[in-house]
Formats: sequence, structure tokens, C-alpha cells
Amino acid sequence: MAGKSEPLLRRLICTALLLVAGLSAAAAEPVRGQSRELGIQFELAGDADWCDATVVVQLGAERAAVYQAESLPFLRMIGRIRAIINDQCPKVERVLFIGFERDRKVFAAEMNRLTRWRRIIGLDPESELPACTPTGPNDIECDRRVAAYATVIGLMTGPAFADVELTSMMEDRTDLQVAWEERGAFGALQLSHRTEHDGRYADHVAFADANADGAAEACTEDGGQATRMPAKTFGAAIAYRGVMCRRRGHPARANLILVRLQDDWFYLFSIWAEDPHVAAADAMASRIGEALAGAR
Repeated sequence: MAGKSEPLLRRLICTALLLVAGLSAAAAEPVRGQSRELGIQFELAGDADWCDATVVVQLGAERAAVYQAESLPFLRMIGRIRAIINDQCPKVERVLFIGFERDRKVFAAEMNRLTRWRRIIGLDPESELPACTPTGPNDIECDRRVAAYATVIGLMTGPAFADVELTSMMEDRTDLQVAWEERGAFGALQLSHRTEHDGRYADHVAFADANADGAAEACTEDGGQATRMPAKTFGAAIAYRGVMCRRRGHPARANLILVRLQDDWFYLFSIWAEDPHVAAADAMASRIGEALAGAR
């Protein structure tokens, strides 16, 4: 992305990186090959040390036109490479594909365990961030989507999030930037700047309280009874709130909220579920809180 949004995007991405932890490497066999059908050669970066949470696949071709992420031959090649990686590197979380036309970088895309490896996310070749086209010079929605995606991808790593599946990302919507599900529980991340709320919320605690109050009011207006759930502590930088809504003739519904304020941006994690999946939502919220508290 280019233009006026670049400084904002850099700040948001730096913020996202502060929320996630590092990755470690392990040895495996070197992997390289080619697709005669497409005229593309591939090699996993790192030689025998290529196996890591993020695996980089370097693609080489004489023509940039062969990098067509929606064509069946290209998808078949990508799928075969990804299958090799998954077979030999159990800890892989993300596969990054970088395409070169001779020595010129012309293509980038990624696949991720959180999408069950079913979706290819197009990236900007220069920044290697998800590709998104703003509707105007002052449109910041792309920046929110990219920062939210980077946050979730970096945060939900390892066995604790093995069953999470992203259901919405990089989509043209403003109610949330990323959504996911796990064992009947659902979650979403929404970014907003403190200035968007007319100074009503001094900090992340006030913002979490306001969202919890909103969940309780919605429950009451729908004929239910709202009760506050026991508090959990994940450190001073993270605010946690929970509301249980009970309506006659309907399963109980839990609404859980975690908020972190970083560089005047509210990162609002919302988790919800109905009985019999309330325990799954509670466990999900706890793991997110612990990951946020332990992230650098």
C-alpha cells in the first residue's frame, strides 16, 4: 500500500508485533524442485534448517505471468509444496511464497494453519503484508485489516490454538477485522482509535467496561437477565470482562471481552458462545489473555 496511510500502517504493524512472541528453528532435509508445466523452480529457504514456524518458499521463473494464484496449475503446485512441508515439518504455522522473475521480486502470498491451509492470502511483494486497496487517501480500513490479521496470526501460534480456524479476514467490513471459531465458541478482533470515541474512554479498562455494559444492556433489552462473570487478571495492560445472558427458553450465552490499548489503539477481542459451549469460550478467552500477557 502506498500514500498517506503508510505511516499509520507502520505504527499498527509495529503495535501488532509487540503483541506476539518469537519463533524457533529446527533442522530438516533440504527441499527443492520444479514445475515443468509452469516453468517454475522452487526451493525452501534455509537449506537443511528450513523447518520453522514460518517456512519460506522461494519461487523462480523467467516470466512474472506464471504467478497466477487463482489458476488451477499454480494452485496444484502450491498444494504439493505445502503438503511436503506439512509432512516434514510438524511445527509449521505459516508458509510464505516469494516469487521472482529472474532476480526481480514480483509475487508474494502465504498460507496459514489458522485457515486450515485452505486459503491463499495475496501479499504485496515489497512489504510482504496482505494486499489491500484503500478506497481513498484517508481510508484507514485497509490498515486496520492488515494490523488485525498480523496480530492474530502472530498471537495464535502453537498447540494452545491448534483447533482455531479463521472464518473472516481481510474482508470489506467494518464491524470487525478478523473472526474465528473453535469448538462451538466464536471470537473476533476489532481495532479502533481512541479519537474515534470522542474521548469517552480514558484507557483500556474504561473501554472494556463500556463494551461489557453494552452486552448487558442488549441482553436486558432482549428480555434476558444479565449477570457479570468472575473477573480474571492477565496483568495491568489487559482488561477482561464477562457477561452471562440468560433468557427463558433459550440457552445461556456468555460474552467475554479482552482489551489492550497500544499507541492509542484499542484492540478489542470479543469471544462468545451459548450453552453447551460456554466452557469452550471461557477457555479460549483465557488462552488469548495469557498469550497477550506473555507476548513481547
